[in-house]
Amino acid sequence: ESLINDNYNGIMISPIDQNATAALIDKAKDENIAVSCVAQSQDNADMRYIVDEYEYGSIIGENAANWINENLKDQEKVKVAIISQDNVEAVIPRGDGVQETLEKMCPNVEIVSRQAGDTPEAGMKIIEGVLQQTPDLNIVAAVNDSGGIGGYQALVAAGFTGEDPVAVFSGDATDEALNAMKEDNTIYRGTVDLNPYGAGFESAEKLFEYVKNGRPTEQEDIFLKPVAVPLKDLLDGTYKK
Repeated sequence: ESLINDNYNGIMISPIDQNATAALIDKAKDENIAVSCVAQSQDNADMRYIVDEYEYGSIIGENAANWINENLKDQEKVKVAIISQDNVEAVIPRGDGVQETLEKMCPNVEIVSRQAGDTPEAGMKIIEGVLQQTPDLNIVAAVNDSGGIGGYQALVAAGFTGEDPVAVFSGDATDEALNAMKEDNTIYRGTVDLNPYGAGFESAEKLFEYVKNGRPTEQEDIFLKPVAVPLKDLLDGTYKK
């Protein structure tokens, strides 16, 4: 509201709940203010630079499934805890993508928990609780690195190492996750890169273009392209951030 009232030329938004901001975006466009969104969708923006949440989750799940099928295929049950962001409506499909891909690719997977926890503190608390009920947990699959880091810390504190049939997978390719993957004898075995800097840069570039040359007549959509980062690709240099 402040930006609209102050006659800004362009606004970029990354909404937690697009329903709460939809009317404001319509008002901004009525004032001929260019509006773009990045990461989270605002369906009535001039331009959306967004992730297909289900696809993103599927790639996290595929990363985990490939490791399971390579290392735990003979295990009767592979017990998985999903750290989701089901507290954010727009991100629920990401958790669905993780779960459904794992269940499709790994017939021996058993989902023992799916709880929302998108911070290290929440992720740690969730996995500490899961370990009390399921001490033989094999996989933590988190929809973002923040939750994954917490799950990783809980598993390390419980004494698990890279020699155990245990692994953490997540998404975002943050420095924290990549550094955890580089640790000796790590159980952090994969993440997914969304190139957030590139997305932010190009979104800002597009917004400037609209301000300079006029808003588009129809909404433009650009989709982020998730890239799986399994541990081996990080360690052998195949993946470079």
